Amino acid sequence: MTNNPFDVFKDLYQLAREKSVFKQKGAICISTIDEDGFPDSRFVDLKEIISEGFVFCTDYASKKGVSIADNSKIGLTVWWEHISTQIRVKGIASKVSEAQSQQYWDTRSRSAQLTTWASKQSQLLDNENSVNQQLEKYRQKFDGQYVPKPPTWGGYLIKPKYFEFLTFREDRMHIRNAFVEENGIWVESYLQP
Repeated sequence: MTNNPFDVFKDLYQLAREKSVFKQKGAICISTIDEDGFPDSRFVDLKEIISEGFVFCTDYASKKGVSIADNSKIGLTVWWEHISTQIRVKGIASKVSEAQSQQYWDTRSRSAQLTTWASKQSQLLDNENSVNQQLEKYRQKFDGQYVPKPPTWGGYLIKPKYFEFLTFREDRMHIRNAFVEENGIWVESYLQP
């Protein structure tokens, strides 16, 4: 293995995407700590892997956005059974720049943009009709126009402090490599199965 866990992740991510039969090929599980101190996990779309870490987008007022504002420690997990790989990452989440968020917004489909305007993500829903009415309101408002990015929507960068790669084996003698960042250098170790 290389001494750069980002390279390992990128290579495995590319392989997983190529071999995946799933529609959501970029799905990753992120875990935050909620207001009661419990882990709270959900799947999001991995937008980009950059030299500093991993980027995903959401509504900053959503439960995950509120949790990150309270405690920026975050976990990222993937399980790619089709390539016999599990990856765990621990890191710190922070907002990306407004310009970067705008770039990610511009890659979204128009329907996803309109839904973002119509939905107050994670808030209680009175009935399905109320959110459909909001969606219709924004369809009309932006009819024939560019859909601007809402001020509460944007990206987060997960800056890793720890990586763990598990290569699954049928006999359960899994190969586990861990990388811990120490003073800007990734130190690799091996873990028992």
